[in-house]
Amino acid sequence: MMMLNLRSWMEGGFANLYRKPIERRQRAAARENPELALQLATAEDISATLPGVLEVLQQELDGVFTHSLRGQLMVLLSHGDTNESLLLHPPRFQPSPAFNRRLHRMFTLGKAPQSEVIPCQVDDGEWRLVPQLLMEEKNISAWVIYGFQHELPPREKLRWHTTALENTLRRGISAWYQHEAKTRAALQSERARARV
Repeated sequence: MMMLNLRSWMEGGFANLYRKPIERRQRAAARENPELALQLATAEDISATLPGVLEVLQQELDGVFTHSLRGQLMVLLSHGDTNESLLLHPPRFQPSPAFNRRLHRMFTLGKAPQSEVIPCQVDDGEWRLVPQLLMEEKNISAWVIYGFQHELPPREKLRWHTTALENTLRRGISAWYQHEAKTRAALQSERARARV
């Protein structure tokens, strides 16, 4: 027999004994991460810093979705003036060269896709890509791309869990680009003065 004192019974202890655990129906949306945004904003070399940031964000996404709904997080920096692109991803994901070329053709050489879901067939299988434009400046565009080889999660659920992630990336990459643009402009100005 269980002993229960009056105070614990009044505070709800008795009721808690018989209460069934309530399962969480859906995890709350992730919050923006200002530390990661600052890490990107102050990066000396974005191609060295961004993969580590993406690894942290990928782990957050993996914790939200079931195994069959997990996607791959990538960021594509597309330089329109030089027709070059840089696909950045967590270190544990190694896309094939054919995959890199396909994204380069789709986002840098061609007109950027306007579709919500883009089918992409490459040698390592069929992917369904969900791109989201993070930033577009005069000579650079940044895209976050979610790649799925299995099931595609419901669009609303994907948006719910990725909005804060995208805002973190957007703020960090935009601040990094603004800093880079100012540095480049200062160097060009200094070189122009040196010639005179």
